[in-house]
Amino acid sequence: MSETVIDAAQREAAKAARLHHLRRVISLLLPLAAAGLYAASHFKAQFPALAWVQSFCEAALIGGIADWFAVVALFRNPMGIPFPHTAIVPRNKNRIGLELGRFVEQNFLTPENVAGKFTEKGLARIGLTWLSQPANASHVVDAAGDALPRLLRDLARSDTGHALGNVVGRFLDQVEIAPILARLLDSLSGSEHAKIVVDYIIAQVASTLHKSRPFIKTRFAQQSRLTPFWVDGYLVNRFVDAIVDMAAEVAADPNHELRALVEEELARIATGLRETPDVQIQLRQAQHDVLARLDPATLVQNALLGAGTTNDRLLSPELAAEFAAMLARVCARLADDPALITAIDARLRRLIVQVLTLFGPQFSALIADAVEQWDADTVSRKLEIEVGPDLQYIRLNGMLVGGLAGVALHPLLHILGVQ
Repeated sequence: MSETVIDAAQREAAKAARLHHLRRVISLLLPLAAAGLYAASHFKAQFPALAWVQSFCEAALIGGIADWFAVVALFRNPMGIPFPHTAIVPRNKNRIGLELGRFVEQNFLTPENVAGKFTEKGLARIGLTWLSQPANASHVVDAAGDALPRLLRDLARSDTGHALGNVVGRFLDQVEIAPILARLLDSLSGSEHAKIVVDYIIAQVASTLHKSRPFIKTRFAQQSRLTPFWVDGYLVNRFVDAIVDMAAEVAADPNHELRALVEEELARIATGLRETPDVQIQLRQAQHDVLARLDPATLVQNALLGAGTTNDRLLSPELAAEFAAMLARVCARLADDPALITAIDARLRRLIVQVLTLFGPQFSALIADAVEQWDADTVSRKLEIEVGPDLQYIRLNGMLVGGLAGVALHPLLHILGVQ
């Protein structure tokens, strides 16, 4: 059992003991009031002033009994007798939960109220300042590193993981790949990366031709039936050797004319991707076919499961320390940017408003459902432990107020001749 649960149980036991003590002490006042009433009634002929005491004790006894009945009726049937409108809490538990949920939703969890409190306290600055402390950042990174593998495993094995994979698959299927490839080719044009791409393309062409010499010789022989095979081999070898040498020349010469031709061809392909509908349709079909064969839902689940089972922690101690230090530095810089703090607070406010607008009724229903699941006797006991001491003082006040009211009415009743 965790320390939190033990502490909660100890606090509840202490509250229950205090309630029991108060209930016993205040309940003893009732027989004292009855004894005072009896004594005053018996001796007031000899001591007329005891009539005031009689009025006080009589009214205090009546008030005390009435308040005892009212307090007990909240949680159970007085003396076990099912009087009407008693045991109010257990009998109306579900209705109380429903009204409590509505009350919280309409008076506390309103978008304006919650969002205003969060932004009023500067939640963004508080959070960033807290995370800028290296110890706090380290705790967050360690906690995430410990919890994330288990969360990934649970997500991968759940229906949510499969649904997430389907969402990813639908997203990838809706992405227009032709414009993306066109922009990628445009970004290569005239850049240092273009040299790498051109070198790779020419080197791959040369390597493929070198490995395909027997095949090329066979096809060449089929096309030139009048030349001997050794002539075909000589010509093919010279051709392939020339291609290989040219690839080496292009790699060594950044201004080689063939490099410019390849870059122009890449630009032409980019233009075709943007402007040729047939190419776009073919790419879309190829994209759809590839995704259908890959099954993105299964891929996502396997990726989550793999990430969650590789290690008990996703980050090594060294990497976690570096990441925590980086997180602290970044948060410290962000916390010193007033414009960014204002922007984050504004976004948080909008997010809170949207979430509470959408899910406010769900919060209310959650409270109602939780109360409905509780045992009626348990609810009554816990509620009585929390508010019972105040209710016992109400009993005490009822006796005092009743007694004083009796004293105040005594002279009036005497004047009227009732006493």
